[in-house]
Amino acid sequence: TASGWLVRRERSYDFVDDFNYRSLLTILESSEFDAPPEDLAGLAVIQNNIMVGFVGNDIYFSEPNRFHAWPNKYKISLEYNVVGMVALGSDLLVMTEGYPYAISGSDPSVLSVSRYSTNYPCLSARSIVQTDVGVMYATHEGLALASFTGGVQIVTAPAHSPDTWNLALNPTTIVGAFYDSMYFASHSAGSFFYRRNQDGQSPGDFVNYTPIFTATWFDPVGGFLYYTTGV
Repeated sequence: TASGWLVRRERSYDFVDDFNYRSLLTILESSEFDAPPEDLAGLAVIQNNIMVGFVGNDIYFSEPNRFHAWPNKYKISLEYNVVGMVALGSDLLVMTEGYPYAISGSDPSVLSVSRYSTNYPCLSARSIVQTDVGVMYATHEGLALASFTGGVQIVTAPAHSPDTWNLALNPTTIVGAFYDSMYFASHSAGSFFYRRNQDGQSPGDFVNYTPIFTATWFDPVGGFLYYTTGV
């Protein structure tokens, strides 16, 4: 204006949002990208680069190749609390406080869950060890071997009955590792080696060992097994 003042004119408009969202061609996938639970445990990676973890009896899955996205709709709830999980081949083997389970599939939205028929609960998360024939872990009756082809069996049955197994050691304290084709473990009263025979039919070798260790780790590069002992 001539006087140097700017005159502002305001106008009002009315708009009715009647657009049909079904006409949209692209859906915002990230709207369901939930954050993982804060107490998520037992992280593992299964086929199709899917990360998995658990809280209590709930198992959570990430989007493939998107480890920041854990949609709650993928959650699988089991009957028993999860003790530990191992990615075995293309599937996931789940040890619980009751029955073991197997979860299969490459798409977190379409996963199949099957429960083994044997009620062999896992008594120690640190006893869970992946071997060349499956997963071994401590249960009430002895050392269990779980696989997708042979089910779950007690491999230490020739050396220990359920009674002698619990008298000789405390299964809840077992810490295990796989070394030189053997299951090497320690417990509150000692240690032992278990070697499964190659035929899988005849009894394996169960040998008691003296040193007690509290943690162990196998170095795949150097081929050495390390363990810690008390002073």
